[in-house]
Amino acid sequence: MLVRALNLCMTVSMVFALLVVASAVAFVIVLIRVLFKKSRGRLLFVPLVAFIAFAVIGVSSQTPEEKAAQAADTRAARTAKEAAAEKEAAATAAAASQAQAEQDALKPSTVEVACQDQAQRSLSLPNSAKFPGVMETVEATVVGSKGIWSSWIEGDNALGGTVRTYFDCTYDDDFKRATLAFKN
Repeated sequence: MLVRALNLCMTVSMVFALLVVASAVAFVIVLIRVLFKKSRGRLLFVPLVAFIAFAVIGVSSQTPEEKAAQAADTRAARTAKEAAAEKEAAATAAAASQAQAEQDALKPSTVEVACQDQAQRSLSLPNSAKFPGVMETVEATVVGSKGIWSSWIEGDNALGGTVRTYFDCTYDDDFKRATLAFKN
């Protein structure tokens, strides 16, 4: 029973809204005719009075339940919009965080370069250092902020001979430090 009454009230409100729109359109049409002097000014009075009457009746015909329902719908729409905005902001922040983490992640090439620098500094003649070529190199293994790389270095010793030394290198990205362990 209550649902039927609410449906009837909604229908009446919609009819009044249509009448308000129709009277507004009629008012505009008569106004245009008066401005272009195709009609007398007193015709302007009829649609204006109809517009005002239907607008007043339409506004006053809303029941308190309809006004409360309309206010609740407005609040629900606003809450849903705010929730969607918060969800979008959280998704954007998560994507930015993931992109930053990928950018900050330790790369195998960083481990290799740091280890080569450390190995080169360990030689008595650092400028004579030679490392494996691209085809011989094994890529560093990275786990979290630590990297491990096994390779070799050739360099001239103090007596003028060339010596190849194998090593394991551990790189700690937190401290930006490479540690060598020679295998000879």
